[in-house]
Amino acid sequence: DLGSVPTLRVLMLGKNRIRAIRHLDKLTKLDVLDLHSNCISKVEHLGCLTELRVLNLAGNHIHVLEDVGALQSLTELNARRNQIENVYELHFLPALQRVFLSNNRVQNFSAVSCLFKVKFLMELSLDGNPVALNDAAAYRRHLIDSIRTLRHLDLKRVTDQERRAAVMEHRREEERRRAVEKSEQVQVERKKVQAERNEAILAAERQWMELQQA
Repeated sequence: DLGSVPTLRVLMLGKNRIRAIRHLDKLTKLDVLDLHSNCISKVEHLGCLTELRVLNLAGNHIHVLEDVGALQSLTELNARRNQIENVYELHFLPALQRVFLSNNRVQNFSAVSCLFKVKFLMELSLDGNPVALNDAAAYRRHLIDSIRTLRHLDLKRVTDQERRAAVMEHRREEERRRAVEKSEQVQVERKKVQAERNEAILAAERQWMELQQA
C-alpha cells in the first residue's frame, strides 16, 4: 500500500525477491529508488517518477534497458551486473550525468548509441562488457573522443592528455578513411573506363563483322 505515503522521498528495496516493478504510480515525489540485487527482468512502470534523481537497478536480470524516457530529473543510473545487451532512451534524460553499466553483455557501441547523445554525461562505466575487452586502449579512446563531457570513465579520471590523444587519433582515422574512400573511388572510375573501352571494342568488332557480311 505505497499509495498511503505519497510524499515518500527515498525507497530502499535492495536484496529482496522482487520480480517486477509495480505500484509506484502514487510516489510522484520519490527522489531515490534502490532496487538492487532483486530478480527484476524488465524496466517498466516508472513513468510517474518525474522527480526521481537516483535509480539503482544493479544486480538484477535485465536484458534491455529501456522505458526510462519519462525520468526527466534522473541524474544517476546504476545498472551494473545485469545481462544488458542494449540500452535505449538515455538521451531523452536532460539531467543525466552518471551511468554505470559495468559487467553486462554489451557487444558493441551501436548497442549503447544513445549514450553518445547525452548532453551532460560526466561519469560512465562500461568495463566488464565484451565491448571493452577486445582492445582496451581503442575502447577508452573512442569513448573519450565521442563523449566530450566525460570526466571519469570506468572509475578512472579522464586526463587532458588522453583527450588530446583521442582527438589526434580520431583525425588520423578520418584521414585513413578518406584515403580508402578515394582509392575505392579511383578503382571504380578505372573499372568504368575499362568497361566503356571494352564496350567500344565490341561495338567496333560488331560493326566490322556487319561490313564483312554485307
